[in-house]
This record gives sequence, C-alpha cells and structure tokens, in this order.
Amino acid sequence: MPLRLPSPSRSERPPALPPLWSGRRRVQLSLLALTGLGQATIAGLGAHVLIRLLGGPSARPAALLVGLMAAAALCVGGLRMAERVIAERVSQGYVHELRLGLVERTLERGSTNLGVTVARTTNDLSAVRTWIFQGVVPLAVGVPFLLGATAALFFIDPMLALTLVVPLGALGLAMRRLVPVAYQRSRHLRRIRGRLAGHVTDTVMAAPGIRPAGGQERELRRVERLSRQLGQAAISRARTGGALRGVAAATSGLASASAIAVGLATHLPTAEIAAALTINGLLSTPIHDLGRVAEFRQTYLAARHVIAPVLQPGPVRRHGLPGTEECAVASETASATEAVVISGFDVGTVSLPRLEAAPGDRVLLRTGSSALDSEILHRLVSSTQLAPGQVSVNGVDLATASPRDTRHVLGFAARGMMLTRSSVARTVAYRVSGTPGEDVTDTLRRVGLHDAVEMLPDGAQTILRRGGQPLTRHQRALLALARSIYRNPALLVLDHVDADLGREGRDVLLEVLRSHPGVVVIATDLPGESWT
Repeated sequence: MPLRLPSPSRSERPPALPPLWSGRRRVQLSLLALTGLGQATIAGLGAHVLIRLLGGPSARPAALLVGLMAAAALCVGGLRMAERVIAERVSQGYVHELRLGLVERTLERGSTNLGVTVARTTNDLSAVRTWIFQGVVPLAVGVPFLLGATAALFFIDPMLALTLVVPLGALGLAMRRLVPVAYQRSRHLRRIRGRLAGHVTDTVMAAPGIRPAGGQERELRRVERLSRQLGQAAISRARTGGALRGVAAATSGLASASAIAVGLATHLPTAEIAAALTINGLLSTPIHDLGRVAEFRQTYLAARHVIAPVLQPGPVRRHGLPGTEECAVASETASATEAVVISGFDVGTVSLPRLEAAPGDRVLLRTGSSALDSEILHRLVSSTQLAPGQVSVNGVDLATASPRDTRHVLGFAARGMMLTRSSVARTVAYRVSGTPGEDVTDTLRRVGLHDAVEMLPDGAQTILRRGGQPLTRHQRALLALARSIYRNPALLVLDHVDADLGREGRDVLLEVLRSHPGVVVIATDLPGESWT
C-alpha cells in the first residue's frame, strides 16, 4: 500500500548546521571545482584529438594522436584519484567538527541517554558524511565538468551543445518534482526506525518484568507491527530513490541519442559525432551521480533535523517532577483464595525447603547473599527455568501455564527494574489485557503516586520512555510496585525493591505488605524492618 505523506512546508525547514564553506575547507572545495574543470578541459582536448584522428589525413602521425588520447585518459584517472582524497578530507574534517560540538553540548546539558548520544555521533553523522562525500563533492566537481563539457560541445557545433542542455534541463525539472517527496519519505522512514529502535531497547531492558507478567506475545506483536510499517516506508522511499536514479541514468543515454540524431539530421562529420559521444560518455558518471546526490541530500536533511538543534547555543532547560506525597491506601477485594506451593526448588547447590503458604502469609527470603536471593526470586518467576510441579499458585503450575494464566496470579517487582515504553496507566495494568480500568487510579493512590502522576503533562496517559522517564528513580520503583500489586495477584514476589525507595516509599511498601491479600515473598538487605 503506498504511503500518503503531507507535502513539505516552510515551517518544517531544518535548522542550519555550521557552514561547510569555511576555513581550510574553502581551499579544498575550490580544488575540487578545479578538478572538474580539469576533467572538462581534458575531455575537450581529447575530443579535438579524436576529430583530428578520424577526420582524415593529419600532419601528425596517428600514433602520436593515440598517445595523446591515452595520456588524457591517465590524466582523468589522476584527477579522479585526487578528487577522492580531497573529498575524504573535506567530509572527515566537517564530521569531526560536528562530533566535537555534539559531545560538548551533551556534556553541557548533562544528558545521560547513551542511545541518543550514540545515534547522533554515529548514524546521523554518517548521513552527513555520506552527503558531503557523495553529494557535495559530486556537485563541486560535476557542475564545472558539465559546464566545461557543454562549452566544448559548443565549440564543436552549437547544435551538439543543445543536445546536452535539453536533457539536463529535463533532469532538473524531474528532480524538482521528486526531491520534496523523497525528503518526506526519508523523514517518515527515520521516524519509524527510531520508534522501532526505542521500543526494542525499552523491551530488552524491561525483559525481567515482561516475562513474569506474561507480556512476551504482546511485545512481539508490537515489534511485528512496527517492523511491517518500517518495511512499507523503506519500499516507498526506494520507489522515489529509484525514480531519481532512473531519470539520471536515462539522461545520459538521451544526450547520446540526441547527439546522433542531430548529427545525422544536420549532416555533421562522423568524427564530430564520435567526439560528442566521447564527451557524453565521460559525462555519464557525473550525470548518474546527480540522481544519487538528491537521494543523499534527503537523508542528510533528515539527519540535520536531529543534529542541528543540539548544536544550537542557548540556555539548558531542566524539567523536574514534584516529590510523591503519602496518600491513603484504598482497600481492595482479595483475589487470592488458595495456597502457594513451592517444592523441589534448587538454585545451584542450594535446595529450598518445601513451602506451603496460605493467603495473607509473608515469606522473608534471606540466604546471606543478596545476589543469591535475587537469583532465587528471578528463577521463581521465570517459567522457562522452572520444572513442572516446582511452583504452584492457586492450582496453576507456573512451569506449564500460559502467559495469560501466569500474569493473573503472579506479580513481580525488583530493584533497578526498567519499565516498558507505554503510558503510566498501561504500565500499571500491564499484567491485564485490555483497556486499563478505573482501578488503575486506586492502585496509584495505594502506592502514593496519584498526585505525582496527575502533575505529568498527560497525567496517567503520559508515555514513559527509556525505562521510565520522566519519573524519578523512587517513582519508577513505586510504579513497578503498583504494576506488581494491580488487582491483587495470588503471589507477589519483591526482589529488594525497597533499595530504590526512600523512607516514605518504604512506608508505602510496609502498608502494601500489611494489606495485600495474597502470599508475599520478599528479599531485602535492610535489617530491622517488620517485613513479615
């Protein structure tokens, strides 16, 4: 299905990057233009030699003329080699300047987002480098080359020059029509790619919380949907890019065909027609590069939208969130009515005794090793690491139960747990399929987050990114706790979650332990608390 995209507007014009035409780069770009003029001059001289060679008897030996043409070909090769070296110097120097500016601005703003910083200093700068190397440089070389070649054709015969100017004009009109579409489709593709990358990152970081909540299939469906959108956007962009390259490739062939047609119609000497075809053959590469230039330009503009705002000087704005306040705990109806049975559970060399817990029981796990405690609890909530019959909750065997059954009876929260990319309300109700209900508000009040969430830009519909931003570390821990107790699962497993809570947060946790109707298994390193 073709993608329908809005036409570009002036308000969407990207901000500017530091000027390319500055400092030593002025000399380097001027040298590139001279290489283009040099190639055009050599092409004109080669065409003149070819006319002398094919036009009839000459005062100079044919071997000398052939040698001159071979020397001209070697000179063109040398100029192309110099062009590549200078192009690399220009692109690397400019990207180096941008990279230093990005890192400097990142340090000034105190950003800690590794993924965004890496993307800017690698992917986006790679697009800038590609644009300079395969966009600016071909223009700096190709435009003087085309102008010089047109002049050479004019001196051979004005009509031959016209056979080059007309196809080039048609190419310019086609590019003017296709370039804005290519730019919009390139931006659309980058948005979807960024959305997919962010979602995959958040999903991987939140994997320890996704598995116990039975969200694997849900996350896979999201990735599948975004991947399908990415594929459609890439195909749509490829159509435009292919059209640009196709028009450019056809232009060179049309110029040669026009030269033959005009030469035959005006009875030009065969030598002059051959000379025109030789010049057109040398022009095929820069003309073909023009189509690629437009494509690289659009990728560069999309990258510029990301890089340029970061490089702009200005005050750094920091957004803060108010601290959470202690709220009244709302009572809920217990959903746990049967026992939790754990038997035959081994972790390494440690064998846990058989455990039968009734609703309302509290189990404090303390082996003397915080790492071992965490490993035991993570094994306890991971169905892929359980053997049948090891853990049973309300008659549901966690080793063989479906994710849907598991998430209804099991709640899990751990210190340092990253949250999935979704709204606050969806995060709280993550273990339950369907639209979050009104009980989300009650759960937020229960953990003391209601007031803080209400102050977010979109309240409970605010989208959390990068593991839980814009919430603070304490608020993320409370939100993870809210997700684990939502609708009172029969088994609640808490792995050192108190380590991420402040004093008020631990008071909330103690109240949750007192009021939760199901079985709670908790590990903590803080002594002296009445956790059970």
